[in-house]
Amino acid sequence: MKLLFATLGLLGVSLIASCKKNAPDEHPPIGPGAPKPDAAAGAAAAAAPASTVQLPERARDTMCDGAACLPDIDYATLDGRALLRQELRGKIVLISFWASWCEPCTTEAGGLSGVYKRHHADGFEMIGISLDTADDATLKRFAAHYNLTFPIVRANDDLLRVYGRPQSVPTTMLFGRNGDRVWSMSGTANDVIVEADVAALIRGETIKVTRTGTSPAHPVGADGGAM
Repeated sequence: MKLLFATLGLLGVSLIASCKKNAPDEHPPIGPGAPKPDAAAGAAAAAAPASTVQLPERARDTMCDGAACLPDIDYATLDGRALLRQELRGKIVLISFWASWCEPCTTEAGGLSGVYKRHHADGFEMIGISLDTADDATLKRFAAHYNLTFPIVRANDDLLRVYGRPQSVPTTMLFGRNGDRVWSMSGTANDVIVEADVAALIRGETIKVTRTGTSPAHPVGADGGAM
């Protein structure tokens, strides 16, 4: 009987030792003797896409500087919001001079608003600068009728001056992320072409083109009103 108990005891010790030997190490060694991490796993983690899109900062030393650049100016929107110049840094910006009495402006309004809605989250901003003398209520009704969701501001002497006093409406200007003017056109803007250019800039491509409107623009007076 003593021999039987002794034999069973030895078998128990052997089983415990075997389990400890095969169990995973809950505390892997560190230091010079530690195993190296899996290089493939590290590379895969590094290549994983970021969860959010980081817009590049338009640093002072890389900002466009000159007449063909996005003016360094603040805006006051029709709904009473301040649109500061800092908010436009690193973004693609479309400036649209228009008026509610301008037929080509009404033709392009809905299409450009669609471009804004589809790409605003990608770092695209659009500002409609109205040359109207109508009251705010009239402009808001116009915006609602054409489902305009982009910011609308009233033209004033400072805005007309920094944008070179456009001679007609609609006049549209597209600026890249560093503030350089990609193109400027007068006449109705083709939203399909505008969207293609915006998408190319979002992808980081360089655009060197001349754009023209699809219909004649209306001339404006020295004060920005209708002639």
